[in-house]
This record gives sequence, C-alpha cells and structure tokens, in this order.
Amino acid sequence: MAWQPGQRITAQRLLDNTPNTVAYSAITTNTSTTTAAEVVGFTTPPIMFRTGRAYRIRYKGGVFSNTPGQQGTAAVRKTDLGGQTYINAFRIYLPAAGTVAFDFSNICTNTSGANITAALVGTFGLTVAAGGTVNLAASTPNPAYIHVEDIGQAADYAGATAIT
Repeated sequence: MAWQPGQRITAQRLLDNTPNTVAYSAITTNTSTTTAAEVVGFTTPPIMFRTGRAYRIRYKGGVFSNTPGQQGTAAVRKTDLGGQTYINAFRIYLPAAGTVAFDFSNICTNTSGANITAALVGTFGLTVAAGGTVNLAASTPNPAYIHVEDIGQAADYAGATAIT
C-alpha cells in the first residue's frame, strides 16, 4: 500500500507493509500410521484471512515409510479433508524405509470482499502402496508445521490460489 501525505501511522498499517506471521501450528510427535490415500495429521486454530490480502502458506514435515518404494502425499486444506486445497504435494517418493522431509509453500489471496475465518488441516497419506504404511513424522527438534504469513496486497499476486 502506498503511503499518502498526512496519513496516520497505525500498528496495522505498519504490519501491512512487511511480511508477518498470522498463524503457526506444529506437532512434535509422529501421527498414527495409515494406508489411506489422505488423512488429517493436525489442525490449526481458526485463522482470519483478511480481504484484499495475500498469504504465504508453508507446510513442513516428514513422511515416514516402513517399506521402500511407496509414494506418500501431503496437503493443506481448508477446514477438513473435503475442503479447498491450498497446498498439494501430489506424490512424495519414498525410496527406502525411513523419513523423507518435505517443505512446500503456496501463495493464496482473499479477494472475496469479506474476511474469511477457517482452520487449516495438514494432511498426509499413501498414494502408491508397496505393502506398507506411512505417517506424518515429527519430533521436538523437527516439528511438522503449518506457517501462515500475510505478505501484502492481494493485487500484487495475480494468479495466486483464491481463498474462498
């Protein structure tokens, strides 16, 4: 946003000019294992996405496989498994038994004309099974997390994923 002559400085105005954290949610223990295509690993508290703003959503963690040759997935969705997808990792190749780290992000904008408040879910799953299971791996030194930052005006990010 451009500053106008005589415009007052407010805390919100200052925040709107630099990236700032809106939400951060993490888990520090492994989830249960699954053979399902997608399950919820954890849920954030409700987040308010202000109208006219752009957000960087980041999902970081690990997918643990007990069998080599599997393919896992990770996604961030609005509210639940049926919600709008903000990040979709599609397939994460798991070449050996063990943990494969992932770190995905996407830019999303709210141009709806109204603030939108919703929880986000971090999901994981097994897309191609080789007879084993997967889980979302996390620990105290290596948490799995969703980090949401307000990064500026939505108009600056044409073509970004719409928050609806």
